[in-house]
Amino acid sequence: MNSSAIDFGWSLKRALYKCMLYPRKTKKSALCFTWLLLFIGISLSACQDQKPISGNGLEHYTIIDSINTVKDVQILIDSIGGKSFKASRIQDLQFYHHGGEDCVNIADSLGIDQSFYKTDFDQNGFLDLLVIGMGQQFGVIAVMSYPNDSLELHSLTKNGAFQDCVFPMVTDQGYINLYYQQYHPDNSEQLGLSNVKLIYQYGGFIEYNAKPTGYSIRKIEFRTDYCAELCPVFSLSLEKETKSMFRAVAYNFKDEDDSTVFQMLLPAEIWEEYSNLLNYMDFPSLQDSYSVDWTDDQEGLLTIYYGENKIKTISDYGLQGTYGLKLLYDRLFNLREHHNWIKEYE
Repeated sequence: MNSSAIDFGWSLKRALYKCMLYPRKTKKSALCFTWLLLFIGISLSACQDQKPISGNGLEHYTIIDSINTVKDVQILIDSIGGKSFKASRIQDLQFYHHGGEDCVNIADSLGIDQSFYKTDFDQNGFLDLLVIGMGQQFGVIAVMSYPNDSLELHSLTKNGAFQDCVFPMVTDQGYINLYYQQYHPDNSEQLGLSNVKLIYQYGGFIEYNAKPTGYSIRKIEFRTDYCAELCPVFSLSLEKETKSMFRAVAYNFKDEDDSTVFQMLLPAEIWEEYSNLLNYMDFPSLQDSYSVDWTDDQEGLLTIYYGENKIKTISDYGLQGTYGLKLLYDRLFNLREHHNWIKEYE
């Protein structure tokens, strides 16, 4: 709510209080109500030309502006599907692994002593929310705010069963410096804190890159393998301005037989989104292989054909190699549901 609306509200309340409760002390009470109607008209007219201003100086006022306590945060998260997630300071969480004390000490050393932080991550004029807490495991989530009171949850932590603490520090520019404990890959020895700078781009949080690349991408291939559960097994072959292919192998659709091939002409805006995201990641500089430190997960293989006969292949066990890759995988999984696919053969 903007300051003009607030001043108007208080002035109106005082006037009504005087006129309604103390009519004998108000001379010419009939004129009093006439004056009130005139006052309302002038005040509303003055407010009409002003945009609603967030309490944080942003262009738009949202429900996140009204959040001031952990209870407020929890009510909001519960209302948008996050009931299993409980907001809490790191210092107040109940940890079930040996690193709990380390989590508290690191949080204290970094000055992370709140359960939630508010800023505009995507610079759209709407205030967003970052929340620390515990669901089935330790987690950090972001609640993004969009026009028409639309809210969307994003996870900033891994999906595995053994998530270590991470420590988000929100900058004034809307970036997140996410600190985490590094371990030696062979003996799990602690190697100290490292951090990654995250920015909200392309509909998700990815690693910040001050100098994105501009490679000409010719084709994107992606396939997944079986896992211990019912993971979707499929392959995609996507090309710009020509026929793209989707092979559904297993566990893709409830109402569709697997071992089916679909084709479509990929919409230009989807190709541009994938191409721009890959270039923002500077995909040739990424590792050739990534792996989570648990078992029974799904592996993906991403192959990018670009430039003059250049190929970049990335194998990713667990599908969480980087934040940028994880966002791309989400887009590729969702592409299976696109309405333009046409069944070619089984």
